[in-house]
Parts: sequence; C-alpha cells; structure tokens
Amino acid sequence: MPKSYKLLLVFFLLLFGLFVYMEASRPDPVDWRPTYSIYDKIPLGTYVFFHSLADKSTQLKKVDQPPFLFLKDTTIHGAYFFIHHKLGINKAAKKRLFDWVSKGNTLFASAYYSNLFDLDSLNLEWRYAKLKQQIISYPQYNLVNPDLRADSMFVFKHNTEIGFFHEIDTMHQTVLGLAKFINDTIAHNKMGVNLLEIPMGEGQIILSTTPQAFSNFFMLTAENYHYVEKVLAYVNLEEPVYYDVYYDPNQPDYSSPLYVLFRNKYLKWGYYFLLIGAVLVIIFQGKRKQKAIKVIPRLQNKTYEFTQTVAGMYLDKKDHTAIAHKKITQFLGFVEVELRTEVKRVDGELIRRLTQLTQNSEEEIRLLFKEIQRLQKQAQISKKELLALNEMLNNFKAKI
Repeated sequence: MPKSYKLLLVFFLLLFGLFVYMEASRPDPVDWRPTYSIYDKIPLGTYVFFHSLADKSTQLKKVDQPPFLFLKDTTIHGAYFFIHHKLGINKAAKKRLFDWVSKGNTLFASAYYSNLFDLDSLNLEWRYAKLKQQIISYPQYNLVNPDLRADSMFVFKHNTEIGFFHEIDTMHQTVLGLAKFINDTIAHNKMGVNLLEIPMGEGQIILSTTPQAFSNFFMLTAENYHYVEKVLAYVNLEEPVYYDVYYDPNQPDYSSPLYVLFRNKYLKWGYYFLLIGAVLVIIFQGKRKQKAIKVIPRLQNKTYEFTQTVAGMYLDKKDHTAIAHKKITQFLGFVEVELRTEVKRVDGELIRRLTQLTQNSEEEIRLLFKEIQRLQKQAQISKKELLALNEMLNNFKAKI
C-alpha cells in the first residue's frame, strides 16, 4: 500500500474515533415517550410507581396475558391495575372484566385513551384540553374528599394535555379527583373531573384520564408522591393486586439471544464495533497474506515395484529364457551405473577392474561372465539354469 494511502487511512480512522468519542460523551436527550412501562426509568415510565406499589402490597403479581384469559380462573379476587397510554379492550374482555368486578373486586384503569371511557361501556364522555394562549400548560391535580384533599395542588411540570370526563352520571358515579391548568384564566379556573369511581355490583371501577400522574417524573417531583398515595387509598391493598403488563409496549421478549445486547446502548455499540472491526480485518489483512502454495509430492521411484510386476508376469507364463535375458540386461546396466564400468567386451582388463571395485575374485568374475555369454547364445534356458544364474548374480552384488 502506498504511503499516501496509509496516511489517508490513519486520518479517517482518527476522524472516526473523534466522532465516536463526541457521540459517546454527549449527554443523552430526555426521552419523553409516554410508555408508562414498569420497565422504563424515563420520565413517563412507571418504574417508581410499580415498585412503590410493591412496597405497599404484599401480594402484587404481574399479569402478562390478556384479561379474558387471566380471569377464566374464578378464584381470582382483589384489584386489577391497568396504567397505559392507550388501552384497547375488546367486548368479550370488557364483559368478563365487568362480571369479575361485580363479584366484589376492584378495577383500576388509567389511560390517555381507552374504550372503557365510552358511552357503550360505562355511559361516559371524555375530552382533552390544552391551553393554546399560554406558553406553559402545566396540569395540576387534587382530590375531592376533604380527608384526602391537599391544601395545594399537585403540579405536573411538563406541557401536556388534561383529560377529563365531560358528562358523568352524578347519581351513580362518584367524583374522586379534579384537574386544571396553572394560570388558566381563560376558563376561569374551571376544574375538570379526571378521577372517577363507578360502583358495579359488589365491586367498583376507578377510572383516571391522567396516567402521567403515575409516571416517574410526576412522583419524583416535589411532594407529588402524596397524590398517588391518596389515590391508592381507594384501593384495598391488603388483598391481592394484579398489575397488567400484557399491554405494556416494553414487555420483554427474550426470544432473541441478542436481546440483552440491544437493550443496553453501550453493549449494542460494542457489538457493532466488533462487527466493523471484523470487516476491516477481512478487507486489509486478507490482502496482505499470500495465497497458500500447494504442496506437490516428489515423484517416487517405482522401478523395483515395476520389476516385480513384470517378473511376476513372466513367472506366471514360465518363460525362463526371457527372464534370464532380462536379468542379464539388468546386471550389465547395474555394472555400468553403479560401478561406472562399461562392458563392451569381456577381457582381462574388465575382470581386473571389477576385482578392484568389488571383493569378488577373478575366478568368480570370469565364471560369471562365461555363464552369461553361454546363456546369451542358448535358445532355451531351463528353470534350473535360471536359478543358478540368479544365485551367481546375487553373490556378485553381495560382495560389492
């Protein structure tokens, strides 16, 4: 890689590292999503409320199934909490809920919108209002009962709307709480009903149009947690309390093995950097490594095996003459290659040289070549003569 490319790569890596550092050191923006989830610690989560409820109730249980299925068990009794941004319950589930309430149980539902707050279900009408002429639209809440009403209103210090019941049946429904905006001069300080009790059979339904009153932000602001304590005074917490998480948008789903990684911002970015690093290693390291060189095995000398094969063929045919001639030819080649002695004719010079190069005597060498010359001239060679020749050749080679 050219030097200029290396410098450019280092520059981009440093620049990328700077961006990562700036992003990591930047404070997280406030998340104002209205999740009302017991798992969220953001302002509009209900983590604080749920754990406060757990401290007050000895029999608190999360319900992670629809109310229609949960209430199939006729032995269930106590209070059933629903606190969500939007709460949509079908007709069959509403009927089962109302039947359950009429047996002496309590339904506590708080939502920004819910089909429980309609004419068909409980003969109710509700509306939402916000101060358009004011920059600040801070709602504030209080209770009606003189024993529970505070001297000053409990303020939710964040711009939001107020939900209130527009038409109620005062003969059969009891107003528990009111809400209004701070500095609401246009409406002449008119209070709206945001907390309502509806008797049903031997039980009761408590409805709230302001789920933000149970949020982390509201309960941790000033003395606002007293408001929640006063609201809970209408619920018998000594009985079992069931808290719905089936409609919770953040109900954990552990089907993915990467759930824990992606749930935590820092683990998630660590996982991403690991993948990016692996890709960079593949791109740059893969170019630097030489392709593997194929190992080519050396050629093996198969002469001995070939000779055995050919000899076996001749033995099978009992062609002793051909085998003898082959043995003689191989021996003469052996003398020329191994002893570096050319055999043009058999004379005293050849015999003396072979005597010097081996431990064979002149008589043995002379008899060997005499036998070779005789067999070369003979038209047919017997097996006995072949074996005798083979023995003489082996004796000669053994004394080299």
